[in-house]
Amino acid sequence: MFLLRILQNKLRALVLPFIALLSLGYLGYHTLHGDRGLEAWIGLSERLDALTRERAALKAQHGWLVHKASLLNGPDPDPDMLDEAMRQQLFLGRPDEIVIRYRTPLPEK
Repeated sequence: MFLLRILQNKLRALVLPFIALLSLGYLGYHTLHGDRGLEAWIGLSERLDALTRERAALKAQHGWLVHKASLLNGPDPDPDMLDEAMRQQLFLGRPDEIVIRYRTPLPEK
């Protein structure tokens, strides 16, 4: 009986630290692997960087398109841009020219 009571007291003393350890393990796991954990945060940071780069590329492309449109608009359109647009839309070319068409327009540098 005495031995059983000592064993019960020792078990009671170990229950609270065991529950605390399990709780810390649970919280630690979800801090790393949960929906809002460290891995998700790293993934979102990488996605944000990729989208920021894509946005910068789209802004540059938009600036290029605005520049091309401004050369065609107005009272005095740029003759070279007008010639290029006409040839591209009407598939025109001189007999001594070789015309290479791209699927997407190449940005001017």
